[in-house]
Amino acid sequence: VSTMVNEGTNDYALNVAVQFDHLEGSGVDGFLQVIDKPSVAGLYSFLDQAEVLNTAFFSGVDQAYEMTVMRVYDRFTTLDTITTATAVCRSSIETAAGTTNKVGGCTVKVAVGSDTGYDKITISATADGFSTSSPFTVYFPSAHSIVLDDEVLNPIQGAKQAGNCGRPLYQKSMIRARATYGGTGLTSTPNIDVTCLSSFSSSREELASVTGRVVTGLSQGSATISFSVGNTDRVGGNTQAAVVVGGAEVNVVTLQTLLPN
Repeated sequence: VSTMVNEGTNDYALNVAVQFDHLEGSGVDGFLQVIDKPSVAGLYSFLDQAEVLNTAFFSGVDQAYEMTVMRVYDRFTTLDTITTATAVCRSSIETAAGTTNKVGGCTVKVAVGSDTGYDKITISATADGFSTSSPFTVYFPSAHSIVLDDEVLNPIQGAKQAGNCGRPLYQKSMIRARATYGGTGLTSTPNIDVTCLSSFSSSREELASVTGRVVTGLSQGSATISFSVGNTDRVGGNTQAAVVVGGAEVNVVTLQTLLPN
């Protein structure tokens, strides 16, 4: 304390303009600004994906996307941050995409039961006394079909089934699925390959067996190949394909290695 006492050796400046500099700005002419804690001045938001295809229709698995809600502060030196509040979320078209409230934003879900496509759905969120929104577009399959590379599967001359030498080995065929995607305000796009999203089944496994995306003949007769997962009965198109397991033997002309599809 004794060092704070002026005994004539400390000089003081009188009536001299000074400036106080600090992290949040400056006070000019000798006045120090008293600055309050920064406050939230507004929100903005963004999605990790803004345009999606509804694949849940074929796969039977819900799709989830995240919308992040950011705070903007009333002080330029304070960086934007993700809100720590639980956002109250809403979708303008629930039949295309729903929402779930969460801390820091919203989860946007395209569920198995979603049944429409829509351009620029409004996904809104309210938190910290402010609101924000982002557009979200969902393309929905308005029509679909099953196509077989070969609709007739015949026995291969001279070839027998593995483990059963008394039965002929039949041909195989790839099963493929195509869809037309679109929705309200969207241009329809046909012939999108959705084979990898789809699962298939046979009406007569003892005649034509399905493994993954391949149908194999086992015995003479007819069977129907159908989608086995999803909501494929909800829209138009050929949801089934007929396959005939014939009796006319075919010869192997060439052998070709096929990559998995």
